[in-house]
Amino acid sequence: MTIYLDHAAGQPLRPAAREAILAAWDALGGQGANPSAAHRAGRAAADLLFSARERVAHLVGAATAEIVFTAGGTEADAIAVRGALDADRAAGGAARAVITGVEHPAVAENAAACAGELDVIPVDPSGAVDMAAAETILSSGVRPALVSLVAVASETGALTPIRELTALVRERWGGEVVVHVDAVQAAGRIEVDAGKWGVDCLSLAGHKIGAPPATGALYVSRSCSLLAPILGGGQERGLRSGTQDVALAQGFAAALSEAETSRAETMARHDAFQERLCEGISTLEGVSVATNCPRVSSITMLTCEGAPAEPLVFALDAAGIAASAGSACHTGVTRPSPALLAQGLSEDVASSSLRVSMGWSTSASDIEGFIDALPGALETARRFARRRPR
Repeated sequence: MTIYLDHAAGQPLRPAAREAILAAWDALGGQGANPSAAHRAGRAAADLLFSARERVAHLVGAATAEIVFTAGGTEADAIAVRGALDADRAAGGAARAVITGVEHPAVAENAAACAGELDVIPVDPSGAVDMAAAETILSSGVRPALVSLVAVASETGALTPIRELTALVRERWGGEVVVHVDAVQAAGRIEVDAGKWGVDCLSLAGHKIGAPPATGALYVSRSCSLLAPILGGGQERGLRSGTQDVALAQGFAAALSEAETSRAETMARHDAFQERLCEGISTLEGVSVATNCPRVSSITMLTCEGAPAEPLVFALDAAGIAASAGSACHTGVTRPSPALLAQGLSEDVASSSLRVSMGWSTSASDIEGFIDALPGALETARRFARRRPR
């Protein structure tokens, strides 16, 4: 049986989410009811969709009408990033964007493609956002149309000081700038509250919290104007046209609810597991934790000297351990970790990274199994590296 330690890529389906999906299907009597339809079946579907939206809104400090259901975190990020930049450009603005150096590609690549000017806030050698650089970038130049910040870096687990950065934006530019937070890795790990953070948009993804893949949500404040990336029937405030999947919305809401209500207990377990993980690797030559800034305990990025990431992941897989070299969105692409390169680490070090990530189903025995398997996997990967042609 595989020991699964790649929860940052996707978590197992929570039983509560599965039950909510099945209950929604049962409630609709197996009918493919469209929640936009005026007949009784359509109204029943609309009621279920509203209750899911209401539940999600309550959990992230939003009003019900401010939640837009999406097909995942990437779509939510793209709607926010492209929507803000396109709206600014349509109004005659410069479409300037500011992001951090550890954004997920869903933010970084959409910003690079759409922005008239793109500024990147660097991270320091510890993996933390460079606040001095942030203050300079956010207080100078042309007014940004968008500032997009990742709450928890997907590769390293590093925490971004959202409130402090948002305050810098508001102090200089007031409410003229759309502040978007990618909270995909944050939900269920830290408090996620759009109201307390004072942001305009916030992205969530279902498969990171134990809901099915292809589920997600985007918080868009009432005062925020985004230009829709596609046009259609006008569903989801016109930002995500297309008939909604009511059952999946219910499953997403159930998973988010369970992730939030159990967050304190889950993170206490993860704190203990991470402490044991760090203790277990402390005697291994050339293995160290890549970041020493504030971070979530559920994600630990290791650097493993002399052990290239790809053969190391394969060696662990052969030993029954599922871990990753970084973001699963880079699967099939052998390259150094972008997050570690952003910290200033060399390509060799950044190419020898291993991400161990925990979720709601992780157990103490999973951590012990990983600690037991890692030395052998390291030796296999290092032997491969020694034999590989230069």
